[in-house]
Amino acid sequence: GMGCIKLGLTSRPTSVQTKQAVAAAGQSHLLRLYEDLFGALKMQVAQLLINQSDFLDKDHWQSVQSTIHECLKLGVVPIINENDST
Repeated sequence: GMGCIKLGLTSRPTSVQTKQAVAAAGQSHLLRLYEDLFGALKMQVAQLLINQSDFLDKDHWQSVQSTIHECLKLGVVPIINENDST
């Protein structure tokens, strides 16, 4: 993934803690890529990090949906990604 690329790792980590740390490092790289690509089209992006509980809990899911709708109303492209740190 992006974290491995950013950190120059030649193989994927195996421990959960290292996977999470590498994923966290990759998030900024990934978002920067999206910002550059959409920016070339004069579009703004926002990152939404979600996890399984956001789908299972009704209040969480409504919050995710509201955030997506608000982003779209503002003309912002929501970039939805898994929260790998939990």
